[in-house]
Amino acid sequence: MYRIFIRGSRELAPAYNEYLSYVHPKDRDYVENAFKKAINGKPYSIDHRIILASGEERTVHIKSGAIFDEKKSPLE
Repeated sequence: MYRIFIRGSRELAPAYNEYLSYVHPKDRDYVENAFKKAINGKPYSIDHRIILASGEERTVHIKSGAIFDEKKSPLE
């Protein structure tokens, strides 16, 4: 993520809401729906666009899922 967002390794990766602010407006619902599915136990693999602070548009691929505890609460 550091290379994608042109950040130094000592800087924090963007938090969820900050990440969504970079997502192209036309892709935002798509990305939010994928995240919600992951929280409900469905892993995902999607491509979408982000717009950096410089205005540069990039296409990124995300593959993710959630890890749950024994009570089915998401941990990660």
